[in-house]
Amino acid sequence: MNLWSLIPLASSLVYGVLLLILLFQNKTRTNRVFIVFLFAATAWSVFAFLLSYNPLASTGQLVFWNNLLLVAMVCTAFAYYHFVRAYINKNAGIIVYVGYTLAIAVSVISFSGGIIQDAYYSNGHVYHNIGPWVYILTVLLLPPLLVCAWMLFKQLRNTHHPIERNRTAYLIFGLAIMSIWSAINPNIPFLASLPTDHLGTLANALLITFAIGKYDLLDIRLLARRILEYSILLLATLGAYAGLIYLEATQLSGLPTYILLILSGVFSLLFAMFLRPIRFLVQDRVDRLFHRDTYLHRQALLDFSSKVANKIKIDQIAEDMLTTISKALRLDRADLMLEDSENGGFATRFTYPESKREADDSLRFGRDDALLVWLTKEGLPVNMEAVQKNSELTILLKSDTAVQIDSRYSLFFPIKSPERLIAILALGHKQMGNRFYPEEINMVTNVIKQASIVIENAQLYEQAKERANLDELTGLFNHRYFHQRIDEEIIRAARFGQVFSLLTIDLDFFKKYNDVYGHLYGDKILRVIANRIKDSIRAIDLVFRYGGDEFVVLLPQASADNALKVAERIHHAVDSEVDYKGMPVTCSIGIASWPTDGIMREEIVHASDVALYHAKQTGRNRVCLASELDESQKTLKVGEVDTNGIVLNTIYALAATVDAKDHYTYGHSKKVSRYASDIAEAMGYSEERKSVIRTAGLLHDIGKIGVSDKVLGKRGSLTEEEWEPIRSHPDMGVSIIKNVDSLKDCLPAIQYHHERYDGSGYPTGLRGENIPLDARILAVADSYDAMTSQRPYREASRSIEEALSELINCSGTQFDPEVVRVFIKLLRPDFTPGKITQASK
Repeated sequence: MNLWSLIPLASSLVYGVLLLILLFQNKTRTNRVFIVFLFAATAWSVFAFLLSYNPLASTGQLVFWNNLLLVAMVCTAFAYYHFVRAYINKNAGIIVYVGYTLAIAVSVISFSGGIIQDAYYSNGHVYHNIGPWVYILTVLLLPPLLVCAWMLFKQLRNTHHPIERNRTAYLIFGLAIMSIWSAINPNIPFLASLPTDHLGTLANALLITFAIGKYDLLDIRLLARRILEYSILLLATLGAYAGLIYLEATQLSGLPTYILLILSGVFSLLFAMFLRPIRFLVQDRVDRLFHRDTYLHRQALLDFSSKVANKIKIDQIAEDMLTTISKALRLDRADLMLEDSENGGFATRFTYPESKREADDSLRFGRDDALLVWLTKEGLPVNMEAVQKNSELTILLKSDTAVQIDSRYSLFFPIKSPERLIAILALGHKQMGNRFYPEEINMVTNVIKQASIVIENAQLYEQAKERANLDELTGLFNHRYFHQRIDEEIIRAARFGQVFSLLTIDLDFFKKYNDVYGHLYGDKILRVIANRIKDSIRAIDLVFRYGGDEFVVLLPQASADNALKVAERIHHAVDSEVDYKGMPVTCSIGIASWPTDGIMREEIVHASDVALYHAKQTGRNRVCLASELDESQKTLKVGEVDTNGIVLNTIYALAATVDAKDHYTYGHSKKVSRYASDIAEAMGYSEERKSVIRTAGLLHDIGKIGVSDKVLGKRGSLTEEEWEPIRSHPDMGVSIIKNVDSLKDCLPAIQYHHERYDGSGYPTGLRGENIPLDARILAVADSYDAMTSQRPYREASRSIEEALSELINCSGTQFDPEVVRVFIKLLRPDFTPGKITQASK
């Protein structure tokens, strides 16, 4: 028996096993056609075995089996084409029928002696002569295989579903192995006459069986990486041992055999010790080669659990998860949807990148939406292409939500605990139009499994924290949380140059109502009023139950005028509310605005309380602005804040914040204060007056706390609209510090330091000696530092000489000539002041 015949024999046995497997699976069209391919391949292998196993076979027998083998080979090629058509859900097509007809024609021609002229054995090899038919058959069989490759690549490109794409990639891989081996085998003299060509077809059949079966396929890209890694390791191992053999054969051949054995053993031991770290190094390099700039983000994704293990804030967890996933997979967006406590559905809570988040464009699922129900029930990722193809999800196509999300999202991952759905991870599309691979879906699935516990713990922490901040009766935020939020709002407004307002609301005659109708009805009215207030404010506004029948509303980015509109809306909503006993419920409201009515928390709350008190005293059921009250009513009484020093510290901190808003003006106020103090001393100021102007210099720009960073840092000229807050900043500064007794002497310098000597300045247009001297000194100090410092509206700062020349040129028009003369004498005694005298005349 010829040993080479064992190859087709073994192939036929493997084909038989594959046929048995498929016969017990679902009889889909793809499986049925693949069975036809396996029957043809089995026949090809059986005929090849019968052709080669008997070296003593006669020429007639060899020609007979050769004819059958040739027909089976043609049938196998066209059966494979038929299978690919079925796989991509196409009808058989005319080529399939032409192919099977061609197989019949080849059979007729073969058995009539028209193809194989001769066949014989020689040294265990079967040789045959088919003349020009080798080229004819190549021309007939090659086009269907090329068309198969084209159809599979087209399927790969057009398929969005990751599992289907991976399955198609396996089929392409199998076709490549079969084609390459079929091309190589006849061109290697030693193999040309041996039945080794069956190995390529067998490998293809095994990959197809694995791919179309219900198996969890390994990602084809991961498979390719691992093959490359182990190939490198195999070559390194073979190279190392080949080097050892060469060394022992050439350089160490004179050593005793036992020494060579010991050296070989030591080398093997050392190589085994270093093989593991070498493998990790090779794996790292191969992964870097495949993933390139996303490699580090993918590693971060693998280490996600350790990164968020100690985090309990949901926003931090969401930021880490969405950022890492988006960068690792190159996504255009990623959203984390959390449960909406009001309706039981899910809504987008976090988005990466933040620029993708639009207030009117958040994704929402109602409690009964089919996709949400399916995610909760199945607990598996949903690909949007699968939504369109899966019969269980076709109902989604009837909803507007499905159509909307289809254009923005590719995948939805449910994040579940054993009991419930915790969150939904919604992934957008990959950049450059790339598709998702199973390896990537598995990575995200693993992250979600790790994140589910962390997110659930964070939600429990957030709920506990929220309950601690809520009033149990009304569901509003409580008194304790109010003080925390107003402190945060003061810091935020100071940092970004914004304003906010505060409403203090008190129900009129509520105690009397409670006494008459009882606390149960009183509690009911409080809940109703709380809902009316919530219905009357914006989404960014916050409402608190301050205590008893008193409520507070915090209005971020709202001026006093805007706050008045909100207060009137609340007043009307409450005024129209009548309880079941027929007694009208009214309220009084006090309004205060930061920073004009107060800077510290105690000041702004006190101002709002005073306005509320005034509304109560003037008849109730009305709204009152703190800014419309007399100064005596708004001034803080002794003991209402800890010390006057706290107020001063806060004001100085705000002044420093103004400087820090723009790196161009950092330290500006300190330098202006120093220059002004030096000028005042040279002009004979007393120590007390020097202290006043020194403080005024530090605080002269505090009114810019209400000017946006965008305007302060703008390059180039300002528009008339942008000039408006700039011109009003002196008045804003006065409003901030006028209630502090120890700073009242600073008010003239702060309010009028932008007046011009010729009367063309702002805010009131004072001229000459009518401008307070402190303000004239500040004007020179302020302008000199501005000219010698870098500013966004010019390319470079001026030199000292240029700045002094500009002061001289503007003496008598913008600046007081005497102040300019004194300042120049202080700074540069040798500088010629000729133009000062001329200008003053």
